[in-house]
Amino acid sequence: LSRKDGEVDWSLPAHRIERMLRALTPLPGLYTFLGKERVKILEGDVGPKTDRPPGEVWSQEGSAFVSAGEGTSLLLRRLQRFLTDLNGVVNFGAIGDSFRDKNASDLF
Repeated sequence: LSRKDGEVDWSLPAHRIERMLRALTPLPGLYTFLGKERVKILEGDVGPKTDRPPGEVWSQEGSAFVSAGEGTSLLLRRLQRFLTDLNGVVNFGAIGDSFRDKNASDLF
């Protein structure tokens, strides 16, 4: 398996994404992009049904969810976000609000 095998396709139903998460953890890991930034999904479970478009992130009752295919969602339990400043130093932060827009070509 390679790192590319771990990139989430949010058009898939959440139960398939959750299975991928279990299968690919710890390596190569499951990840997505927030803009050009890679966000690793460390823990998650199938969430409630939704009519939101795949890749949209929302908060409900103190939990974070991301919509997936077929009207499903993934409950985000633990994430790792990599932030690199102008000096190339890696910092960690919180997630943003959408995983729909991505451009990974300059990260690998």
